[in-house]
Amino acid sequence: MARLTIGKWLRHAFAVTVALFMNVALHGQIADVFPDKARYQPGTDAHIYVELKNGGGAPVSGKLRVNVRSLTEVVAEFSRAVTLSAGETRGEGFTWTTRGDHYRGYGVDADFLVGGNTVSSRSSAIDVSQDFIPFPRYGYYTDFHPGQPFERLDWEVDNLCKHHVNVIQYYDWMWTHDRLIPYENGEPVEQYEDFFGSGKTLGNIRRKIQRGHDRGMEAMAYSLLYGDSGNDAGPERIEWASFTGPWKTQAADVRNHIGRIWVMDVSNEGWQSHIFSEFKNAMAELDFDGIHLDNLGGASSYQYNSANVIPEDIAFPSFINDCKGELRAQRPFAKLAHNDVAGGYLGAVAPARTDFYYAEVWGRERFIDIRNLILDAKAAGGRDKAVVLAAYMNYHEFLGENPPEWINEASVRLMNACVAANGAFHLELGDGDRMLTNEFFPIHRPMHDSLKRAMRDHYSFIVRYENFLFFNNQGGVRDGTDEMRISSNTHSLSKDGSAGKIWTVARIWDGEYDSVSLINLHGTDDQWRNVSANPEPQSEIHLKYYMDRKCRRVLVATPDDGLGRPHELPFSEGRDDGGYFVELTVPSLQWWDLLIFDKTARIKTDGWPGDWQGEVPAAIHGMAVNAGEFIYRGDSGDTRSFTGVTTDSDITEVRVTADETYLHFLIRMRDIADESIPAVGMAVDTDQDPHDTGHIWIGDASTPEGSILLADPVQYAERQVMIYSEGGRPRIKLWDGAEWYDPPSGVAAVSVSSEYDCIEASIAKTDLGIFASRQVKLTLASFRSSGNAAGNDATFDSDHHNNDAIDVMGGSAGVSEDSWERDLSDNAIGHHATFLVDSDRVRPVLVFTGHGRHTPAIPAALSTVMVEVETFPREAAGSASVGWRLNGGNWQELPMNHAGESTENGLNDLWRCAIGTFQPGDIVEYHFRSVMPDGTSMLDDNGGVNYRAVIPADGDEDGLPDAWELLHGLSISSAAGDHGAMGDPDRDGVVNLLELAFGGDPGTPDAGILPRAEMIDDRFKIMFNRDPTAGLTVTVQAADQPDGVWQSIARGVDAEPVEAIGEDVKAVEGGSGSYREVEVSVPAGKQRAFMRVKVEP
Repeated sequence: MARLTIGKWLRHAFAVTVALFMNVALHGQIADVFPDKARYQPGTDAHIYVELKNGGGAPVSGKLRVNVRSLTEVVAEFSRAVTLSAGETRGEGFTWTTRGDHYRGYGVDADFLVGGNTVSSRSSAIDVSQDFIPFPRYGYYTDFHPGQPFERLDWEVDNLCKHHVNVIQYYDWMWTHDRLIPYENGEPVEQYEDFFGSGKTLGNIRRKIQRGHDRGMEAMAYSLLYGDSGNDAGPERIEWASFTGPWKTQAADVRNHIGRIWVMDVSNEGWQSHIFSEFKNAMAELDFDGIHLDNLGGASSYQYNSANVIPEDIAFPSFINDCKGELRAQRPFAKLAHNDVAGGYLGAVAPARTDFYYAEVWGRERFIDIRNLILDAKAAGGRDKAVVLAAYMNYHEFLGENPPEWINEASVRLMNACVAANGAFHLELGDGDRMLTNEFFPIHRPMHDSLKRAMRDHYSFIVRYENFLFFNNQGGVRDGTDEMRISSNTHSLSKDGSAGKIWTVARIWDGEYDSVSLINLHGTDDQWRNVSANPEPQSEIHLKYYMDRKCRRVLVATPDDGLGRPHELPFSEGRDDGGYFVELTVPSLQWWDLLIFDKTARIKTDGWPGDWQGEVPAAIHGMAVNAGEFIYRGDSGDTRSFTGVTTDSDITEVRVTADETYLHFLIRMRDIADESIPAVGMAVDTDQDPHDTGHIWIGDASTPEGSILLADPVQYAERQVMIYSEGGRPRIKLWDGAEWYDPPSGVAAVSVSSEYDCIEASIAKTDLGIFASRQVKLTLASFRSSGNAAGNDATFDSDHHNNDAIDVMGGSAGVSEDSWERDLSDNAIGHHATFLVDSDRVRPVLVFTGHGRHTPAIPAALSTVMVEVETFPREAAGSASVGWRLNGGNWQELPMNHAGESTENGLNDLWRCAIGTFQPGDIVEYHFRSVMPDGTSMLDDNGGVNYRAVIPADGDEDGLPDAWELLHGLSISSAAGDHGAMGDPDRDGVVNLLELAFGGDPGTPDAGILPRAEMIDDRFKIMFNRDPTAGLTVTVQAADQPDGVWQSIARGVDAEPVEAIGEDVKAVEGGSGSYREVEVSVPAGKQRAFMRVKVEP
């Protein structure tokens, strides 16, 4: 409500000469610290300036340190050695490239250290946001007169920038209310007098706007939404006017304000078209970023020549919405504000298309009235829509007969604490360092130096903690005062701003932080506008506070200390009938303390999977542990088929991780179209006892007779978990033997996201029976929610009258099968995962896969013996070593080299070590040891019998290497019977020498290893496998008759590959390892119809 004061004073309001400002000397060497902008675009450079002053008579040397902090995390640190001579004043600058995420507040802390001790400190803040909309720290300008020195003009901008004021209302800048910019001969008139006769210049307006833009401050052009300055006789277009009675058409009946402003019909399309055009022209001509609409408060008036009352509660929001559309058509990011005077049309105006809700406060004199106004505005306009209040301090005192000389500091500080603690902003500062005390903005009053400093500290404080008080884009901030359970056995608390108590106000960042403001109203009343006494300082405030999640730490911060830095407070934890609580003692309270209860986890249970970072296995049904997460990769489209099965329950990925409090789960589905459909059952086994008497099933009544069984006793679970939907909300229930129940700690959380097709859940480890590092076996299946509660058949029944499971975690790696074939057909689930739940992550449980081995499999004399082993899963082992001994001698140990992932399946780590060269007949025994990152070690010694590598020798001279004979149970001292080269112990017609040559096993009948001949592509081919390490010569021969002359056409000696001999012969040997594939061929036209393979030791 802009105009209630009139008179000649207004004409000369700007004739007062104002001296340039001087910094107040502050703590020691650091006189000031501030950034160069009120707001920064993400990823741009922030320049931080530190003003230093040595007020002493001797030089001082030390280190200047500047930290940028996100709460307590140091995101940037700078330091510089500095020497100040006696009396010297100078500035130091630092540049920080801001992070890429926006709508974030940071603290800036500058310290001067001498001899390692901090002797001087100052703090400021940085706002990184793409626009001001969530955090409108609103200021104002009223002075645009031609004589204003550029130095003063620039100082006004710079000083508001130091307060982080990021949007400015240009109050009464215009020529007239309906002709905002004067024109002459089609050109703007640079200097003009407004409707009150005050001189103004467009050049100064442009300079302030441009300087503000340079400082990250946007400009809003003030205007009445229905003001027509017209002329003394009446408005220019009387048919656009609003009238004091029905059926009126004369100027004398037009609604008028202070005899100078004709009030137009805000619903009139002609008026709208005219004034919208004026708004757009002002933005184009002067580079305003938006329009601030004002009005004169609610009134009843009539349309031209009509009995129709203008319904302002409808007409105002309609005008706002249409205006926003017009502005955005010209400038896509145009901003719009509207003054809802006294909150008179709050329910209609708050949801309208303004960028924030703005109201002048009239008739709400108590602190609790301010809170209720803020809450009502957020309820109507949306939780995340910012609220700005124009609340004029000491209003009545300054209108009285003996107005005070200065603004009352106590009332300002308490009011600002009230507004910010309840999540809103206060329009109060403008024209450099002046504070509003009246609805006519040029009437402002000076502040004491102490209040000026307190205002700097306050604005830096609300920027530093803006994500805890106002808004963040990671879940938002809401009021939690009514639901808050807080008590004190030392002090009287209130939630309603009662006098003589500590006012407690809670702001909740769900799942992350609770912020509780303590506002000291001891020794004051409950009124905000009047002059107030300073509150009586309080100390040793004991608090008991109930929380929905485990508390990691408690921080306290206050603007009262001039720094606003967070400090950690000790606290204790407990549980009673009310649930989980913390107890702590706040050392002191002067004006406003902010407590921050940190309940964060690395994983946020919000349905957004972006905070999970582990690498998914390459193979379907593969399992891995990396980045502190267990990860299973499922398949797509591999569910069972029965009525009701949808993609909502088709498991494509499962992840599990832990922190000090929670076990976190992420279950991705193929496509969650309906968030009420997917359900998940989990069996959590914490002891892996093969004789376990735990719960032998999974799921809630998931067959008509009961639940699905667990196939192996090592899976039998200490806890069953059901995640399902009941009443349209996701729920978590546990079972430990008697009934389904809510997690007892009361801190479990679950979120289902159709946007990201996933379920996230967090359950306290203690609720799952995990009290220390513990190996866990997890069995998991998906279902369809029935809508019933757990214990009452929470899952949709299969029409096959068997189990209700839809998909299962697990399967053969790389093999695509539906869940029925993989695991469900016998109504028992055998696939499961094993991992170690540690204090802050999930670790792999190290497993040696397959067997230790050496290469070559039968090493030649003096060849290098390479041993290798694989461990599962990838990155489970921090290191590996081989213990070995020669011919029964002393054990030695060598470190093994990590050779990458297994080429076989990509799920294992491969370790290798060359242990030496040896003589014929040597026997090398070896085993393996691997150490996990936490120091836990595992031994692989082949079940208590060390692995052996025997260097080939032939003690019985039968042509069979001793090592091969030992491997296959043949005698190394006798060549008789089945133990010699011509023996055939398995009676398959393949003698031992040929078994050796062609890679056979003399103990397993298999004549298929013998060479075979075929004609392929007009060539005769003979094909066979050979062992290049057997020490044999293999010769391929051909003849045109069995009793004819045999000619050698290819030969391979020992480990040398088989090579062709003669024309038109092709010999190919492929493969690797112990056995090679050999193909030898000749053209079919040659008279060589018979081939054979000759083997010689």
